[in-house]
Amino acid sequence: MTLIQGAPRSGKSLLAVLLAKDDYDNGYDIKSVTMNTTFSETISPMRLINFDESLGQCVLIIDEIYGILDARKSMGVNADMSYFFFQCGKYDIKIIATAQVLRSVDCRITDANILSEIVTAQKILKPDKTVDYFRYHVVSPYNDYWVTLSKSEAEKIYPLYNTKQVIMPLYVTGREICKWDDVLETFREAPTKKSFEQEVKTLNPYVTDKQVSSCYDWLKAEKPEKAKRALNI
Repeated sequence: MTLIQGAPRSGKSLLAVLLAKDDYDNGYDIKSVTMNTTFSETISPMRLINFDESLGQCVLIIDEIYGILDARKSMGVNADMSYFFFQCGKYDIKIIATAQVLRSVDCRITDANILSEIVTAQKILKPDKTVDYFRYHVVSPYNDYWVTLSKSEAEKIYPLYNTKQVIMPLYVTGREICKWDDVLETFREAPTKKSFEQEVKTLNPYVTDKQVSSCYDWLKAEKPEKAKRALNI
């Protein structure tokens, strides 16, 4: 796993996209959890929690990784998500992630020898405060070096992703907490639609009544994939 850290607008996402595009050009399948690019498939974080085996042999981009692995949380979705990172090597998944500071990421990841590289990003300005170039300090168990990216090179990468995209934590997107197996168990045990809706709302208080109602209706119609999509799982 490569983790790129740095201040806002320092070129973290820029480098992540550049690395992923190089992998894409070399034939890799690119997935993204929180970033939209022109060459990757955006997936739900719940596919990580649910150990979706179809993710095998891919490159996974996670922009602002603390949104799904916040160091200030220790239970719930953090624990479930960390299991994926511990096991991702078995799936042959390469991860490129960004964060503003390393300590913002759950220590189970930063302390578990999962990180193969830590890159610190810096934006270098000219005297008139315009961008001169970006530089990156790369540290791994075997290397310690600097690389630079010129402004002209960066401008070739910008069209590949949304540079203004705001990355929201999972609890804001409504994709936290609610594991699909828990939803199915609730559906099997709930005697009525109303009780199902109440139980699912306790699993994830951020889903809407309309989402839960639609999920129930699709489950009753024996269409679980549409039910999952109703909850953004």
